Amino acid sequence: MTRILVVTPTWNRRSILFTMAKALRESNLHQTTTEYIISDDASTEFDKKYLEKQFPHATVIRHNKKFAKPDMNTHFCIEYFLDGEYDILVILDSDMIVSANWHERLSALIHTDGFKIGSLYNSTMHPIRKTYNGVTVEPSSRQCDGYTIKSSIGFAGMVMTRELAMELRENALKLGGTVYNDWDICILKGPIFHCIQPSALAHIGVVGQWNNCHYYSSGMDRAVDFDWKSVSSSVKIDCERIVGTKLKHDT
Repeated sequence: MTRILVVTPTWNRRSILFTMAKALRESNLHQTTTEYIISDDASTEFDKKYLEKQFPHATVIRHNKKFAKPDMNTHFCIEYFLDGEYDILVILDSDMIVSANWHERLSALIHTDGFKIGSLYNSTMHPIRKTYNGVTVEPSSRQCDGYTIKSSIGFAGMVMTRELAMELRENALKLGGTVYNDWDICILKGPIFHCIQPSALAHIGVVGQWNNCHYYSSGMDRAVDFDWKSVSSSVKIDCERIVGTKLKHDT
């Protein structure tokens, strides 16, 4: 059996996290065999008991001292994955909204021929891949049934095999660093980035780690064809309140 670990690095943003947790509970993740951890970076807006209430089927790890920068929490999650006997890692950011069938689509993605790394989040910020190893990728192969081939992806919504995570660790060390970041993914040589099409996640957080501009309302980073009808009206209303605009089918 394939062992899947879903991780969510958190720090404050209580209202966004509350809505993210609501959508996740409604997707019935607890009815699967997927394991789930919350790694909280010493938040000041809530405590461990709050997280355990919002994510009743998750293992909550609360750090008593805040990391020096946000990437270090993601680093902790990847190392947690590698230290365990897991096969697939899913990074589900605390400002992401899952569609009702995201877990079924995750299963389809990881069973794609040749899959090593991809994303449940199909972002408008990441271009469709046009070449691979110097060879032009035919348009018919760039957008296949159920996924799109991308040139790069970020950590938000990322799905990777254990093999790829080991490569990421080795690559980060070669670069002289000890903390993973999105650029390590983009410059890895060889992998094809499979992104779910249409996107199984929506991103309602802020642009960058220290910026207060919401992804959605800024128009900079939207999910390709995310179906807002797949979430409950309660979740959608919460999201509209957070981003300050009406939500509709994205393209």
